Amino acid sequence: MPPKRSPPPSPPRRTLWAMYKGIEPRYRILLGMGFMGFSMLGLWVSDQLEEAFPPQADTRVTHISHQDVAAAERAQPPSALSASPAPSATAAGQRPRE
Repeated sequence: MPPKRSPPPSPPRRTLWAMYKGIEPRYRILLGMGFMGFSMLGLWVSDQLEEAFPPQADTRVTHISHQDVAAAERAQPPSALSASPAPSATAAGQRPRE
């Protein structure tokens, strides 16, 4: 039985940069211009869509000041403030005090 041959070594893998540098300069310029044109087209389409479908006003509350909270607490009767039970220590993952 003849000895088994090892497979021929594979060519070294080229990085993306090495493959890009291997492209002829003229085509690298065309490729770059194509990417820039595609980007400009995307910006233009985005602007056209924003004009056609204007964004709706954001109605979410993003900030509540301490004065607003204090005023709301003063406006409610004391019974409404204490109606909700305080969170238990075990619900927060802590040991109850002894």
